Amino acid sequence: MSADKKKGAADNAPVRVDPTKIHILRVNMVQGKLETTDEYLSDPKEPEGVRFGFGHRSGIDKERSQIYTRLFIDMEAQDGEGEPLGVKAAYVFDFELK
Repeated sequence: MSADKKKGAADNAPVRVDPTKIHILRVNMVQGKLETTDEYLSDPKEPEGVRFGFGHRSGIDKERSQIYTRLFIDMEAQDGEGEPLGVKAAYVFDFELK
């Protein structure tokens, strides 16, 4: 087998990841934000629902055998009809794994 090819690369076998060998090196909250409208502050109501949004970006450092992932979480409080109440939150977390 040539030095360029790794075991299983020739037959396109799926890469198997052993989750017991994954180590969390660092978790960091990069940003946390809570926003309210003046209307909500003058007449607050208990939310009947929450709309969630998630996103991520990932990168690999092959020399250090590490993976970096940034997780984005957005939330918005809603009334019983699914309309926004005027409260939003956003969080960003960084994860470093080996």
